[in-house]
Amino acid sequence: MKICFLTRTTLSHCLGGMEVHTYLLAKGLAERGHQVTMITTGHPEGKSREDKDGFVTHFISKSKPGKYSALWSVLAEEKLLELHRTDKFDLIFSESAGAFWLLKKGLNFKLSLPVVVALHGIFYNELKTRLNLGLSVKNILAVVYFLGLYLFRDLPAITKATAVIATSAEQKRLIKKFYFMPESKVFTIFNGIDTQMTPPDKELKAKLGFKPQDKLILSMARLKKEKGVHLAITALPQVLKHIPEAKLLIVGNGEYGPELKKMVTKLHLENEVRFTGTVPYAEIGKYFHLADVFVNSTIRENGYDLTIVQAMAYGKVVVVSKLKSLLGVIEPGENGFLVPRGNVRELAQTLVMVLENKTLSTAVGLRAQTKAREHFDVDTMISATEAVFNKVLQEK
Repeated sequence: MKICFLTRTTLSHCLGGMEVHTYLLAKGLAERGHQVTMITTGHPEGKSREDKDGFVTHFISKSKPGKYSALWSVLAEEKLLELHRTDKFDLIFSESAGAFWLLKKGLNFKLSLPVVVALHGIFYNELKTRLNLGLSVKNILAVVYFLGLYLFRDLPAITKATAVIATSAEQKRLIKKFYFMPESKVFTIFNGIDTQMTPPDKELKAKLGFKPQDKLILSMARLKKEKGVHLAITALPQVLKHIPEAKLLIVGNGEYGPELKKMVTKLHLENEVRFTGTVPYAEIGKYFHLADVFVNSTIRENGYDLTIVQAMAYGKVVVVSKLKSLLGVIEPGENGFLVPRGNVRELAQTLVMVLENKTLSTAVGLRAQTKAREHFDVDTMISATEAVFNKVLQEK
């Protein structure tokens, strides 16, 4: 099978759940003998092509790295047509809105190419996220913006897709509802992770400035306000009243980072909080090993962050915001804990409970590891996606 991936961002641009999903899927399909070609936005360092892990990535050099734009659409179309003339693709895979420009134009019909779209979230999730952030001119304008995207970009594009992949049962329900998609065209496939554990770095804890007895709360996310890292910081003083050796380790980077650091200073938590910045994908396992508990206090309404399942795969207790899309992932008290979104008091109480009770955290962590390995293994994701590809090609 010859597959063309269209995506605005890859691991060469940044580290995030969508980027990891794209990489693992492309790599896995290539390992199974499929020819995988990826077209994406400009490389941060100006590269035009990369041959790595069995697949080829073409960077649209004149387009802004990691950003959708009119120029990206024009140049991506030129590159797609150029490659299709020689490679004769069988199918196009759209990572989120990567191929929406193509679908809106109906180019898939002209080329007789099925398009499978993977959606990690939709406009409705963004609307609810903005409302969760509170009423402000900025958020009201964002609501108008996302409504516009729904009406003039997403709806005209998604309805022309051959098939759509949702990452949870809740996301499937929303996709069918808002995009009028029939049951036969929407498939639920959990985002997979590499469940092979990275060996621990026994010196990393000391390198980061922690003491052997410190209990580490790990937060790994892109530093945007909607990711809710500020809630973990706000909860930390309450945790410290019961667990003086508690420390918060924040892995990630983003535009909200400076505000988070100001918050740490204001709360006098400079000795209790560490920021690592961006960590290479190959290294993140070492940070999961360090954690006594993993926290994801997101206020974002989307599928679910891959880091939650990754932490589970490392046998860590996860304390995360209660989202409908997580109900099939976490059974509260069994393999993790869900707290009401934005409830700092309950977040702190749950973290204290986990850190104080080693027997509980070990048992919950082991059950979390079993769940992650049985239901979220990357091979399961690749097989399910491959099955969807085969189905649409047979129907073609």
